[in-house]
Amino acid sequence: MIPVSAGRIGGSSVQQRVPQSVPQQRRRPAGRRPGARPAARCAAAALALALLAQPGAAAHTDTGDTGDPGTVRARVAEVQKELRGLHAASDRAALAYRDQRTKLAAARTDYRESAEKADRAAERRKKARRTAARHAVNAYKGSGAEGITTWAHKDGLNETMARSGYISLLAGHRDSALKTAEAADSAAESGRKRADAAYTTQRKTARSAARAKEDALDAVRKQEKSMRSILAEQTRIERAYGSPAAAAPSGGGGGGGGGDCAAGAEAASGFGNGRVPESELCALPQPGQFLRADAAAAFADLDAAYRGRFGRPMCVTDSYRPIDEQVQLFREKEQGMAARPGTSTHGLGIAVDLCGGVDGEDTAEHRWMLANAPEHGWDNPQWARGGFEPWHWEYNG
Repeated sequence: MIPVSAGRIGGSSVQQRVPQSVPQQRRRPAGRRPGARPAARCAAAALALALLAQPGAAAHTDTGDTGDPGTVRARVAEVQKELRGLHAASDRAALAYRDQRTKLAAARTDYRESAEKADRAAERRKKARRTAARHAVNAYKGSGAEGITTWAHKDGLNETMARSGYISLLAGHRDSALKTAEAADSAAESGRKRADAAYTTQRKTARSAARAKEDALDAVRKQEKSMRSILAEQTRIERAYGSPAAAAPSGGGGGGGGGDCAAGAEAASGFGNGRVPESELCALPQPGQFLRADAAAAFADLDAAYRGRFGRPMCVTDSYRPIDEQVQLFREKEQGMAARPGTSTHGLGIAVDLCGGVDGEDTAEHRWMLANAPEHGWDNPQWARGGFEPWHWEYNG
């Protein structure tokens, strides 16, 4: 659902040099895969690269020379590979950042627990030392008059012996308290060391997380830059060359409107998500793009109105999506960035992903679409607004 690969308009740039008298098919020809993306996605950027790479590219533009198809296909594959690499790099960096964040949280928890243990051990040490000091004072106070007491009273010997036993008992308590203090002190020291180690780990994981996050953002920035470049090039080519549909009457388009194609709407709506037969899909004015018959007819009318306003056809990167492509997309994208197979409106043949300005919120093209597309049964659904997916439009007529 993300218009990263600048779809099939590049194909239109190549095909538009075919004489306009060549008839276009209203129905999708049998044997052509609806999801044959590899030779179509990013074709605009590929065509631009091919033109720039060849001497006399400007002359080719003026004369209508289409150049070497093999070179164009090679450029398409090259750009596709680069975009896939950017996607993969972004995904890896994002996963690394998430992993480092988990480690950072664990280190922080470890540090907090270790510090708390050290504090408790230090408190026990203080109490034990206070207890030992109290026993020492009591023993000292009771030992000074033992000699006089022993001979001054008739029971002096017994009292002295009793007092001596008491002093021994106090000494034992004192020794025990001191041992407890030493153990607490050792525990406190171990706790402090553990806390220090946890803190060091925390700082290291924090730095790693920051680097991972920056790597992710850098990969995303590169990806977005490539996407903007490709979409801009696609729009430029459209403006410079138009498409075969640009010269067609507003009601006809490139096989997507009226006639027997519209009559097939009811039949096409009876198939499962992503399993619409090729023969039941109708071509849009944009070559290589297909929708359910009624959606295609409405889109052709909307496209004609758009051409009347902006002087060029709409830029389409994706339309009907077969189930196998949706499965692959769901596996490759991050969670939440692609619909679960069997649930995407692309699989019903009633959704398109647009570019050429419509894919940005604050553009004249997007504002025009918001105001005029509903008249033709098309809309940017509420869940896709607010900057989430401004390029995604669905047919609800």
